[in-house]
Amino acid sequence: MFYNLSNALRLFTFQGPVRGSFSKTPLAALFAVLLLIAIRVLAQAINVWPIGTFSFWSIPHFATTFLIEMGLLLAVVACFARRLNGLQIIVAYAICHCVYALAVPLAYKSGLLEGWEYHHYILLYAAFLLFLVIRLPRFVEQMSWGFPVSLGAALTLGFALQLPFMDYSNLFYPEMDQTDAANNENNPPSVDAETVYYAQSHLMAKQLAKLEMASPDRPNLFAILGAGTANQRVFIREITSVGDILTDKFGPQTPVIQLANSNWDTQTYPLANKTNIETALTETAQKMDPAKDVAMLFLTSHGSDDNFSLSFYDLSMRSMSAKALSAMLERSKIKNLVIVLSACYSGSFIDDLEAPDRAIFTATDSENTSFGCSDENEWTWFGDAFFNQALRNTHSFKDAFTKARSLVTKWESETGYTTSNPQMRIGPEIEPRLKALTHSRSDQQAAL
Repeated sequence: MFYNLSNALRLFTFQGPVRGSFSKTPLAALFAVLLLIAIRVLAQAINVWPIGTFSFWSIPHFATTFLIEMGLLLAVVACFARRLNGLQIIVAYAICHCVYALAVPLAYKSGLLEGWEYHHYILLYAAFLLFLVIRLPRFVEQMSWGFPVSLGAALTLGFALQLPFMDYSNLFYPEMDQTDAANNENNPPSVDAETVYYAQSHLMAKQLAKLEMASPDRPNLFAILGAGTANQRVFIREITSVGDILTDKFGPQTPVIQLANSNWDTQTYPLANKTNIETALTETAQKMDPAKDVAMLFLTSHGSDDNFSLSFYDLSMRSMSAKALSAMLERSKIKNLVIVLSACYSGSFIDDLEAPDRAIFTATDSENTSFGCSDENEWTWFGDAFFNQALRNTHSFKDAFTKARSLVTKWESETGYTTSNPQMRIGPEIEPRLKALTHSRSDQQAAL
């Protein structure tokens, strides 16, 4: 194996091979593949350093490691099945990839690749494959061009197979988030699961007590606000600010239940998990007067098609599907519900959630992303436009959405981003309740 390592280094430094070629024994091929897998895992650990944020048995790392190498494993099987003498190529590729797999994360951590985006790494990987296809003939005995070309094509396919997974790995598996270890303030602290879960009963009781604030003499807005993705603070900032805006616009007696996932603050709000969301919906439904009151469910986080991230890695929380949320709403029997979803692909929830007594406002359609979820922001773009810019100046959710959609479209156009295409659905049964709520609050503020 020493000669295989030496050959790999000589190949990368444009020197001739040592002792003529890479090894062609099955044992050397097996060892090379196992070494490559070990190096891939180590490279993942370097990417998410400090090591405490890396979990070997986490499915994302496991899947990424093996999907990228799927073409290599298939090529090994093909060699044995067809009795081809391609083991030299497998050994060569695996050993050379060890150099590549270590060099890239080390270069990233050193700052040499600062500012690179994901497509840059794809191009780098393609260049690596091309380099091997061109250089390998000098290092492999009696090698035909067909085999390395086929190997390169198979590896490219294996790499392509994991692209959809990588699109969402940082959203639903935040342990893969590449935070800057030098900036301790931005590194999400770990939390004690037992402490968090024992606090839930007390924290939920404090939030549910707000339901008693509603006035029996006028239409009330009952609000449930949820922030997902614990390793980012923009979402908890957003529900805090939205709570202030709602009590300002709809009166200090407005019940506002706030739920949040946060590595930094686990004792202010209850968790935004499925159990607490359903409890808040059920308790709110029991306190509302469906003849006059309106409820709001606002959820802000990351998202994918038919999934909303409730990610809290330390507590093994992941995501909530559109069907799961729909089932919660049905079980709670809540009426006159305004649903505001601020997340990528949030429009994909509409088909499962729409009903005659619901108004649904989403940050995007079912095929596009939303923007502004960087952790240094106070608001996401849609949250800023809908609540901070528009709802401050109106009591009408419909009017606020119309203005917010225009604002978001303008911001996206100015920055060259693909339009998120926010969506609105208002059922015929809730529309008169929304108008009554709007007129009631407008009349009260005019009287003041």
